[in-house]
Amino acid sequence: MKVELRLDDVLAIAGGVVVGDASVVVTGLNGIDLAGPGDLTFAGLDKYLPLLASTRATAVFVRSPVADCPATQIVVDDPNLAFNRVLSKLVAAADVARVRGVGGIHPTAFVDPSAVVDPTATVGPQSVVCAGARIGARTVIAGLVYVGHGSHVGDDCLFHAGARVMHGVRIGSRVILQPGCIVGSDGFGYATGADKRHEKIPQVGGVIVGDDVEIGACTTVDRGRFSDTRIGRGTKIDNLVQVAHNVVLGEDCILVAHCGIAGSATLGNRNTVGAMTGVTGHVTLADDVRVSAMSGVSKSIATSGDYLGIPAKPILEGSKIRLSAEKVPALLAKVRDLEARLAKLERTPGASETRG
Repeated sequence: MKVELRLDDVLAIAGGVVVGDASVVVTGLNGIDLAGPGDLTFAGLDKYLPLLASTRATAVFVRSPVADCPATQIVVDDPNLAFNRVLSKLVAAADVARVRGVGGIHPTAFVDPSAVVDPTATVGPQSVVCAGARIGARTVIAGLVYVGHGSHVGDDCLFHAGARVMHGVRIGSRVILQPGCIVGSDGFGYATGADKRHEKIPQVGGVIVGDDVEIGACTTVDRGRFSDTRIGRGTKIDNLVQVAHNVVLGEDCILVAHCGIAGSATLGNRNTVGAMTGVTGHVTLADDVRVSAMSGVSKSIATSGDYLGIPAKPILEGSKIRLSAEKVPALLAKVRDLEARLAKLERTPGASETRG
């Protein structure tokens, strides 16, 4: 990725103390094994430190100064995090610039006369902003995006192509919607009559998305039945995740691909739900709960910590159960062998008297 950053610009983003030539200019970012002249890189782990003696990079994030390093060193507490902050800043700016195009409202976009779009916002080709909707300052909406009736979108958001925000949704500032995600679809609710036919239950609540949230491609967040589905500030949701009606997600949660949160579940702050994990409806998880991949949460979890298994157990217990399950085929084989030997003994004349 080609850039042009003075070291002052890098420090403004990531902080740190410079050791070496502070006048260098960074023109690219790369991994330590690929970095060349002009590049900014990082030594996140001690095993990479020997590479610094021969690095061709112009600048490098390190945890402490390294002797004989030809590059300018930027000393920070966490080189990986510092590098990521610089890269994220640049990538975000590039994404906005690419989607923004010429800025303003594209001639092929439809914006209802009653909608309010900030003059600094961008609405891309063939996007739709419905009646009563509001789009905040510097928000960038790519092509083929739908913003429904009465929905409010905050400042500095980025909606990629094909994202859908249905009616009555409230979205905070600096929210990223990846392609094809849907916020505010109907919750899955049906009443079954005596004739066994399923009658749709209207979903009249909304969705409230906090600041600094990211929602992945093809992820769905359903509206509440009566009250709102809520996504807390700073929560990050991967691709292909299902968040059902009336779910409440706390702040700074992580939901990984193919997980599902069933209706009316409540997750505390800083929860992590691993890939292909299911959380059943109407349960509550405490703050700082981390559930490993391919687990199932069937009951509320009141204590912070790591959990694993189906049903999810504290990780040590869950690990023992999972390991025990792997031994079941061998145990079954032993049982079958013992049964065969016992049957043979029982067929042997006089075996009963001998055993007696």
